[in-house]
Amino acid sequence: MLKRKVMNRMLLLQLFFSLSNSEEIRKYSDKQIQILVFDIQHTLRESGTLNTFNYKFVFWRGFPLSKELQSDIEYILQKGLLLKEVNVLSERAYLLIKRNHSFISESTKQLFFSKVQFFGKMENNQLIAYMIETYQLGSKTQGAPLQDILYEKYGLNNNELNRLLFSKKLFQ
Repeated sequence: MLKRKVMNRMLLLQLFFSLSNSEEIRKYSDKQIQILVFDIQHTLRESGTLNTFNYKFVFWRGFPLSKELQSDIEYILQKGLLLKEVNVLSERAYLLIKRNHSFISESTKQLFFSKVQFFGKMENNQLIAYMIETYQLGSKTQGAPLQDILYEKYGLNNNELNRLLFSKKLFQ
């Protein structure tokens, strides 16, 4: 079983890989990353897959917020996997993704890239309007749950999983 925390962090690295290959990379603030992950998680859940982010989001000051997501971003920064000043993955992170990328489907990777491009073209006021319209955030109260976690562990059975679990010491 792949622990939820490990899965979230690997997906987050894949998302930062998508961001680092985007022309819009420097436009993403912490709040925009939260919105991006929320939207991707929602889209993938709607498609019926469990191979997605698994964060609990609440409504906070007009946007979805996950304290666990923020903690995972800080963890990735602390481990030197992301160079925050330029939002680029380190060489170590690229190697980790390359070695363990197979459990993330090609369709999920494509969704990451398309969402990065979609959100990257939006100004902040357009982003706010999109979130309010798409997720009816105007009617939410502060602290109201928006999405909860779906599982604690996600079962994957293939050779790539063994390699992923072997390298999970990076995430402990």
